[in-house]
Amino acid sequence: MLELLAEGNLDARAASFDKGSRYAKALHEVVLTKDLVLKLLDHEGKARFDAFCNASSEEETLFGISRFITGYRLGTLLMAEVFLSEDAIMYGSASSE
Repeated sequence: MLELLAEGNLDARAASFDKGSRYAKALHEVVLTKDLVLKLLDHEGKARFDAFCNASSEEETLFGISRFITGYRLGTLLMAEVFLSEDAIMYGSASSE
C-alpha cells in the first residue's frame, strides 16, 4: 500500500458513495441551492459568491487533512500499544511485556 501511495497509484482522496445515500442527497441539495443562488446574483455577487465557495472549499480541505493526520497518529499509537508495553511507548524502551 505504501509503495502504491508513494508511486502515485493510490489516491487517498478518491471516494465514492451510494446513489440515494444521505451524502448523495446532501450533495444534490448543495448543487441545487448553489444554482438557485447564482440565478439571483448579479455579476459582482456571483464573483463574491464564487470566492466564498473557493475559500470554504479550501478550509474544508485543510480541516479534512488535519483530521486525517490526527486519526492516523491515533491509530498508530493504538497499534503500538498492542505490541509494546506502556513504558516502551512513553519512554522509548524496546522491551515488551
